[in-house]
Amino acid sequence: RLAEALPDAGTVIALYGPAGVGKTWLAAQVVERFAWRFPDGVLWLRCDATTTDHTIFAHIERLLNPCGVPPARIGERGTVLDDLRGRRVLVVLDDLDVVTPDDERARIVHAMRTLCEQSDSRAIITAREFQGALVALVDDVVLSVERFDPKAARTLAMRLAVERGLDVLDVDTIDDFLERTQGLPWLVAAGVRWIEAHRFKAALDSLAAFPSDAADPLAAHVAAQVQAIGAEGGAGLRLLRRAAQLPE
Repeated sequence: RLAEALPDAGTVIALYGPAGVGKTWLAAQVVERFAWRFPDGVLWLRCDATTTDHTIFAHIERLLNPCGVPPARIGERGTVLDDLRGRRVLVVLDDLDVVTPDDERARIVHAMRTLCEQSDSRAIITAREFQGALVALVDDVVLSVERFDPKAARTLAMRLAVERGLDVLDVDTIDDFLERTQGLPWLVAAGVRWIEAHRFKAALDSLAAFPSDAADPLAAHVAAQVQAIGAEGGAGLRLLRRAAQLPE
């Protein structure tokens, strides 16, 4: 659905869903697959409480003019939009929820809509909630990111296993595996990689230890992976393999 929406002119795409479900992971997949369509660059901005539309336009200006921009011009919306004419960038605003107050979030969404309508650029916004006025600003490309149902999770796991030549995931083992991945697409993908790297039982043990009750499961997963990497000692190759499997 994202691949179908991305080519449409003036498109702002909103991804919303609970913490840890994989909104950032999904946005990263889109960037990995489709960044080639945006020859003038990709701006990935993790929002914080102080993010404003001016901040975002300043980052875009620096992306378009890496050799430097006069301080008086940085972040000026009109100037940035003029510079964007005939150019194409992809802007990803991750975790819009943390921006305060509500009217600032609305200004940011409106700014992204203006940017996409007045240039050939696109924007992807992730948030835990996206409703009311924000939905109206984005128009109709608002996608809920949810846990997979058992059938979809099984399909994904089996497809990834076939791609990697793993015959250990079969009718006798797939149910145990899927129960531990909890319908999270990114965790299914991570679990298959763990099987490939560390064999089936070790992968199941890692999945069983996954902090499903954490406030932000993905962040907790990353923290656990970083801790495991720290214990690798001087085994440089294993360290690099583990690091390559971290999200983001």
